[in-house]
Amino acid sequence: MINRKNIFLAVFLFLLLSSCERDPLERFSVVYEVEFVGTWNATSHPTDFPIDPHFSPFVVVSHLPNSRLFIEGLNASEGLKQVAETGSTSTLEEELQFFINTGEGLDVAVGDRLDSPGSSTKIQLGMREGYSSVTALSMVAPSPDWFVATTTNLLDPTDGLWYDQVTSYVITYDAGTDSGLSFTSPDSVTTPVDPISYLDEGPLTEGQDTVVNMGYFVFTRIK
Repeated sequence: MINRKNIFLAVFLFLLLSSCERDPLERFSVVYEVEFVGTWNATSHPTDFPIDPHFSPFVVVSHLPNSRLFIEGLNASEGLKQVAETGSTSTLEEELQFFINTGEGLDVAVGDRLDSPGSSTKIQLGMREGYSSVTALSMVAPSPDWFVATTTNLLDPTDGLWYDQVTSYVITYDAGTDSGLSFTSPDSVTTPVDPISYLDEGPLTEGQDTVVNMGYFVFTRIK
């Protein structure tokens, strides 16, 4: 004789597991695939070119157009400091969850480490009306506290339609927390900390007052 209680339990567990396996991006009306392409190489930036040049796991977040994860001229958060100095994303992810809880952010995703030159594994990010801007960032590694970042809007302001694909080139920054002068300089804590600034000195500038582009993000709409 079939035990109805066991059947009910089996169906409940099946539905629960199906719900857990459901793509969390279903809750978003718009989804983009994100790819990071690193162009940093020994030819583009030959001065003191390091062994094992790479970018840390990148962090990307969708947010309100007027919101900012960081502002050049202000101090870095603890999460951004850790990304810029060590490549660790855990504290920044906690900060971004608060960013989302306050209504400024919508979705956050973390990509893989990227050897440069090269391209990353593609990840997906949710968007919706009102949350049309994205910011992505990653540590330049090895380095004292240098990172690359880009912020762009994926909604066409002229017709209000989402772009099919956007390529956004990164800018290279100094987080202002370590005073090292080259890629493998020993830790030299900046006290007091300096504000975030565009990187305008050191080996990546090649004697110029700015850094030759080190890579770009490609945002491709898939939903």
